[in-house]
Amino acid sequence: MTMTLGEIFSAAVARAPDGLAIVDGARRLTWAEWDQAVRRLAGGLRDAGLRPGDHVVTVLSNRAECATLYWACQILGLIFTPYNWRAGAAEIEFVLEDSEARALVFEDRSAAAVREHNGNTPPVLVSLDDGSYSTLLNSTPVAEPTCCGSETTALMLYTSGTTGRPKGVPRSHAAEHAATLSCIDALDYGAGVSQLGVMPLFHTMGMRALLMSAVLGGPYICLPAFEAAAALRLIEDEHIDALFLVPTLFHNLVNHPDIAAADVTSITNIAYAGMAMTSELTQRCQATFAPARFSNFYGSSEIFTFTNCDHVTEKPGCAGRAGAGQEIRVVNAEPNVGPEPNVGPEPNVGPEPNVGREPN
Repeated sequence: MTMTLGEIFSAAVARAPDGLAIVDGARRLTWAEWDQAVRRLAGGLRDAGLRPGDHVVTVLSNRAECATLYWACQILGLIFTPYNWRAGAAEIEFVLEDSEARALVFEDRSAAAVREHNGNTPPVLVSLDDGSYSTLLNSTPVAEPTCCGSETTALMLYTSGTTGRPKGVPRSHAAEHAATLSCIDALDYGAGVSQLGVMPLFHTMGMRALLMSAVLGGPYICLPAFEAAAALRLIEDEHIDALFLVPTLFHNLVNHPDIAAADVTSITNIAYAGMAMTSELTQRCQATFAPARFSNFYGSSEIFTFTNCDHVTEKPGCAGRAGAGQEIRVVNAEPNVGPEPNVGPEPNVGPEPNVGREPN
């Protein structure tokens, strides 16, 4: 039976309660300490009147509070509904109305847009910076994750809106669990892997990193907003193992003036998604990080993931082979224009060379 996301978090706590779970600046929490914060926050949301199935819209950066809120929603059966903290008032208003949000959580970065929106304000309004979030954290903790089916919605991600308006994409507990296991398989992450948590938590890659940390029991190292010098310091100070970023962020890292002096030897695994990476940048990343594994994901926004290439250095730009549970094939762009392209194995061109033992 597929575990719900709240159960996945509880299992991570049970496996290694004293292990490092999350780092955000000077704050360092073990899984047991984080569990207490998550359950108290869930208790505060419950006491505020939120019930399973309610949408909690967030306009937050990658802070420990945002990750804690995500897990509190999963413990309580709420639908975590993150949105870009750089969004304007009209966009936030649309998401609140479209999702029928029962709660809105924001921070100083997004406060102006939240206050400027002209729509209805959800009944639960929480700021990370005015004391209302801290008040929720002082609540009686929730004892156990709310029992909800694995097919119920756990997450609502909003697309960029190619036709003018963002579109909410509901993600079930089962879909998020399956996507996370697929990502772990493709990346070849091992138990305890530490990750740089900089990809936004309103983005599939950010969500995947957070979930992989729970499934594998490794620490999630927060970086609220990307800044190359800060990322390099975290890699060195926290001995981060893995980077899963978009190519633009890799470009900023390898071209930063501090890169020559930075100790990035802890990095053993790098991967990118979201856009193509040039051959030149591929070579720079390989030379800078010398990773044991260098991967490309294709289709990360849609299903995580259509294809994956785990040998990017040898084949820059390659979309790779089908991801776990996927099938792919090459077809003609236009229907009824002839046979499909032949992308099967090369035809037999004669006997294989004799590489066996020479005759006596």
